[in-house]
Amino acid sequence: MQVVIVYKNDCRATLLARDLHARLSCTKGVDVTVLTSQDLPNYNYGAEVVFVLGGDGTVLRAARHFSRLSAPILGVNLGKVGFLSSVEPEEVMASLDKILRQEYVLEERLMLQAVVIKNKKALLRAVALNDVVIRSATPHIVTLNLQLNGKTLVSYRGDGVICATPTGSTGYSLSAGGPILSASVAAIVITPISPQFGSARSLVVGADSRLGFVVDSDRKTTLSIDGEETLFLASKDKILVERASEVARFVQLKPVGQLTKLWQRMGSVEETLRLVSHNQTP
Repeated sequence: MQVVIVYKNDCRATLLARDLHARLSCTKGVDVTVLTSQDLPNYNYGAEVVFVLGGDGTVLRAARHFSRLSAPILGVNLGKVGFLSSVEPEEVMASLDKILRQEYVLEERLMLQAVVIKNKKALLRAVALNDVVIRSATPHIVTLNLQLNGKTLVSYRGDGVICATPTGSTGYSLSAGGPILSASVAAIVITPISPQFGSARSLVVGADSRLGFVVDSDRKTTLSIDGEETLFLASKDKILVERASEVARFVQLKPVGQLTKLWQRMGSVEETLRLVSHNQTP
């Protein structure tokens, strides 16, 4: 059984990766590979399970990389929020036998594909689990013309636009005023960022929709994939966004709905703020 451990390059994750590697190496029939998240581009082999030790950013990087290899991800929460994690660090050792016996539920998450077209040539093809964001690189308004299935639909004037999956709808899109989509919904949400006209609202379209955004501005504009892989765009560049052929596969030992996890996390934040406001220690 091929097992991969991917860890964030910090002290806590490094120690857990060491302990996990030691435990798995003693298990008959298990072959273990250990990588930092920075090593991912150099790893092109599959795995029966990938342990990802870190926060949601580390899980996003691993999910994008292993989606093309169809390898399932098990996130171990070492971050602040842990929306994408399956277990807490104190639970992982006790869960190893179940994981190696593959006694878990596999959950598939929709991903997006973004292609940048410049002068009728494709410059970049990338996949996102959370979101594709097109926004101004400076504090100036940019104009983005949205085409839906080949037809011009609307122009957005503001700081930019977020295209989010149901998974990503609880991230940047939510902060910008977008709706929360259940992970089971096959849809894409388009949320304007600080629109010039306050009447602009989020738009939810089917997951099989083909979206095209044409940059209609001389201001510096950027494209980012899950908050990373930033690319500078120029006027007339076109960004095609659609459902990716890949899916992210997550190991769930104790399946908890995305919305339930969101309420749990929001509840803990609200409780922390209440305690702080009363000068108590959470």
